[in-house]
Amino acid sequence: MVVIVVKHVVTVDKENPNTNYNGDDLEIGSPDGTEGTEKRVIVSFNVDQAGLDQYDLTNVTKAWIHLTFKDYVGDRLNAVNNTIIVTPLTTLDEGAVFDEETATWENTGMDNQPENPEVIATIVVPQEQPGITPIVIKITEAEIEKMLEGNPTFVLDPTDEPTSPHSIPEFFGKGEKVFPKPSLHVCVPYPETTSTTPTQTHTPTFTTASTTPTTPPPISNCTIPNGGGRIVIDLKEYIVIQEEPVSPENPNFVHIGQTSSEGEKILLVYFDLEKAVTEGVIEQFGEPPADQDQERWDISVTDSKMNFRLTPDETENEDPWQPGRAVLYPLKKLLKTNSTWSYPWLEGNTGPVDGIDYVGSVNAEFTKLKKRPEVGRWIQATTTTIARYIFTERDDLRMSNNGFMLKYVTESGEDASHFVSFDSPELADEEFRPFMDICYVPSVRPIPCTEGQLVYYDLNADTYIAKDNMVHGTEPHLFIGNSGWAGKSRALIDFDISTFNTELTALHQDTKSVFLRLWYEGAELSKPYNDPRQIERELDAHKILKAWNENFATSKWASQSGNNKNPWNGDMMEELNDFNSEEISSDTLSEGEDQHNVYFDITKVFKEWMDDKSSDHGIMIKDGEHESVPGYFLKFASLNHPDPTTRPYLMVCQKKPQCEPEDLPPQKIYNHGCVSHENITLNYCVAKNGACSADDGTAVDYGYFVGVSALFDEFHVLRTFCKCCTDSAANKIPVAMNCEGADREDYTEEVWYITSCECQRCQEISKSRKKRATPSKTRLLLRSALKSMLRK
Repeated sequence: MVVIVVKHVVTVDKENPNTNYNGDDLEIGSPDGTEGTEKRVIVSFNVDQAGLDQYDLTNVTKAWIHLTFKDYVGDRLNAVNNTIIVTPLTTLDEGAVFDEETATWENTGMDNQPENPEVIATIVVPQEQPGITPIVIKITEAEIEKMLEGNPTFVLDPTDEPTSPHSIPEFFGKGEKVFPKPSLHVCVPYPETTSTTPTQTHTPTFTTASTTPTTPPPISNCTIPNGGGRIVIDLKEYIVIQEEPVSPENPNFVHIGQTSSEGEKILLVYFDLEKAVTEGVIEQFGEPPADQDQERWDISVTDSKMNFRLTPDETENEDPWQPGRAVLYPLKKLLKTNSTWSYPWLEGNTGPVDGIDYVGSVNAEFTKLKKRPEVGRWIQATTTTIARYIFTERDDLRMSNNGFMLKYVTESGEDASHFVSFDSPELADEEFRPFMDICYVPSVRPIPCTEGQLVYYDLNADTYIAKDNMVHGTEPHLFIGNSGWAGKSRALIDFDISTFNTELTALHQDTKSVFLRLWYEGAELSKPYNDPRQIERELDAHKILKAWNENFATSKWASQSGNNKNPWNGDMMEELNDFNSEEISSDTLSEGEDQHNVYFDITKVFKEWMDDKSSDHGIMIKDGEHESVPGYFLKFASLNHPDPTTRPYLMVCQKKPQCEPEDLPPQKIYNHGCVSHENITLNYCVAKNGACSADDGTAVDYGYFVGVSALFDEFHVLRTFCKCCTDSAANKIPVAMNCEGADREDYTEEVWYITSCECQRCQEISKSRKKRATPSKTRLLLRSALKSMLRK
């Protein structure tokens, strides 16, 4: 679809034949029912600037003129069904050019309009047409290529009007700032372009697309988003492993699958994604803005593809073909170039095992092969989700780029009957080598948090409420805005403040420390509507004042207790009672914006929740400027989205975790009936701001299962996953002891005062001292002193 913007548009009026109405809104019709008051609209479009040269319009027969209906001029009760026809402008004097700044009824020759003009399209604006709604005038069965030659101009002419006075329709003109202007939409075929397969380059291992003209492969590149870029990555390393019995190899081709007489072959591949993206983004966008305090770009992956070219299977195999497809899985450990069917896999001769050696739950499926594949055909997989896991900013979700495993999976679940053969990176013709591309939007985080610690928190609940009064709490998306007949929609998001330990955790600063992140997927129409078009929307976040439940919340109801429904104070939530009128944060999404992260600064309300946990009912996000204006909904990923990397979450800049000594109140020390002459200050190690709580994973991550008391990995390193904040250095303190009444003389006791602490895991060795099998002397003396205090 190509959208051609308006060039000139103006109303001409028979009652005032020499008056120019440039800049006014557009009226069509005869208000008093006589020909003498007829008004028409003349419009032309910027065809020259639409870039139509790249499209073959030979067989194109459809187009649409888009207008935005403002309202009826006059009393709506006098409105009727208004029929409008579209005809070409043929009445200009020879050599004259239509110009909205000078056009009138007289100089455009409207009185000379043919009695039976060529009608290109017809539209009926119904009497009940709501104000500020889109109108689409469909042009069908037309030779669009011929019609667009020479920058055509059209006349919108009323017809079949009543002879009595009536209200006539009015449309927004070219000068409108908020609502869509007139435009012409043309349905075009995909352009024929040159191939975009990459050039093999190893330093660095990314390239821009080759412009060498070739026959286009039947695959598509990833779609470059507005404001984004595309990086093409060559296959860097690969190895084929095979179960017994093995078959000979050809360096120009790689195989996956198996036959009745030869063992299964699996392809292991490695694309140097981090290096390619790091260097590629800088090449395309330069260094990150200096004022953002971020050393490198983050990227939001919007699309990604992986491509292999099929080659002939040289084996003479007459067995029936087993339909299936190649499936790509991420490896859990870094690809080893000396891998075999039995090494380095934990289960040995069984090859890679799902859940232990590779991630089976995250995969990308290639084109299905229903029969023996054609030679020279490309197959492609969408690898967007996998790329997002690798480049997500969340540490707890990020997946290491260890390489991938490619295997053939049959539709029936039975063993494959053939090998599937691909061109390898060793192939002399680099045009046919495997490649991967990533399309992305570069970004910087709203919180650099260079002096604190950035922590990500999951949300507790989310939903959206709409005029349909239905529950949407389990859907994969949140919708905000207004989409035609479906009416307005608002998103509700809740965070469980009890998961944030306010006693041991503090924000790094009082402002710009807490952000809500949403993943914007684009604009979407709720159901068929006359003119689906997005408009600019300002999204405002407000504090919710009433408890709600995502399993029951609708436009009328907030929650439910048993059989009792708890309503909002007003339909779609009432300001002041259901939500605070104060705007917490806002962001503006303009027409045509692609996928990207959207951030809301909610530090102020988060601090309120910290001070009073009972006030945490979440936030509501709505269109704060054009909520009553129909258009597209804005679509965001919800907590139920199948891709965890796109789900909403909070980004909190906290004070850095500290494992540090904290003094105990000064007290006497008692030991063996003796007591210190003075109060002594001892201390102990305390974890603050989340210190010593990092998730080390589970035993399964190391190839072992729960149920044993000690776990060792293949290198005989203990893996028991315990952790604590403990002393790493201490100084001796002499303490004079008074033994009066005890069966011993006065003496000097030595106790330890801790000078530094560290988070220590059982599988680590302290840098300050070797790990002891028994408690340190420091801890024993401190324990003794504490017990003595408790006895007193």
